[in-house]
Amino acid sequence: EDVSYGFAWAHDSQTCWYTTIDDAERPHEVWRHLVGTNPTTDERVFSEADERFHVTVGSSRSGDVAVISAGSAVTDESWLLDAHNPSAPPQVVMARSQGIEYSVAHRPGELFITSNRDAEDFAVWRAALNGLEIAPEHQWDLVIEHCQGRRINGVETFANHVIVHGRANGSTALWVLDPAAKTLEQFPMDDEVGTLSPSSNPSFDATEYRFAYESLATPPSLIEQNIATGERTVLKVLPVLGDFDPSSYRTARQWATASDGTRIPISLVWSPERQQQPGPNPCLLYGYGAYEVSMDPWFSITRLSLLDRGFTFAIAHVRGGGELGRAWYENGKFGFKKNSFSDFVACAQHLSDQGIT
Repeated sequence: EDVSYGFAWAHDSQTCWYTTIDDAERPHEVWRHLVGTNPTTDERVFSEADERFHVTVGSSRSGDVAVISAGSAVTDESWLLDAHNPSAPPQVVMARSQGIEYSVAHRPGELFITSNRDAEDFAVWRAALNGLEIAPEHQWDLVIEHCQGRRINGVETFANHVIVHGRANGSTALWVLDPAAKTLEQFPMDDEVGTLSPSSNPSFDATEYRFAYESLATPPSLIEQNIATGERTVLKVLPVLGDFDPSSYRTARQWATASDGTRIPISLVWSPERQQQPGPNPCLLYGYGAYEVSMDPWFSITRLSLLDRGFTFAIAHVRGGGELGRAWYENGKFGFKKNSFSDFVACAQHLSDQGIT
């Protein structure tokens, strides 16, 4: 009763942690339960009084710790629970500070912290960990520096590799991080305007990494990449009925120039075989720029009907979205909201000037 999402097992497979809700149905507490005992004897291990914060709990991929996360719209705080000693009290990673967001990923002996502290598009630190004792913040090692316009969304830790996901050059990106060398090796994409996203990778000892991929011309696919060799295996592709052939379509990334000189990315797809040569040809231009939502290229079966009739489909990645980092969003909201609309007009003008439509 009054239990919310959020659950983690301790290492003994007998103890677990779960969250409960308050009168407003806000997840606000974490409790510890021993299987086979009366829930009325459960012990509360964490309580969040600030109504701006919602609480959840989950296991690390390593299985050695569980993480309590308390988050508001702009502020985060995380606590570690010892899965080998479930009665031990939780230990805070970094005390909350207004406007500071962060998430953590555990690996034996170390913790990776992804945060916007002095880094609006986020950076990554590595902290030494002895049990639940975290090294002081001044000893944390900066392994991914902040880079304006390159957004770091999070880190996934495995026994022998670390995966980073985020955005670069207006598109989604996945990288393999070498923490010692502090280098990032980006996953290659077959399409300049494709979309990569993490898939389910529950095994800490995995040597392959699964991710989803699609583009304006490629159906959603589940792909597995060997981290050591880079070899890829396509596990599943969304079936498309009829005589669909992705090689019949072309995609491209172009850049329009806004009225203030800002370069605005445009994603395009068309079928050269079905268009009149030379153009111009009809074009459907789509755009959305608000709430830091990135309008990443996606595959659409119904869109094929337009392309097969000679249309070009284009996405204007206008300001207000999150395609090029936090500043891209900030420059398309409140007093700068007009940029979202003038960017869209600039993209339409670019397509006309280039003879596309």
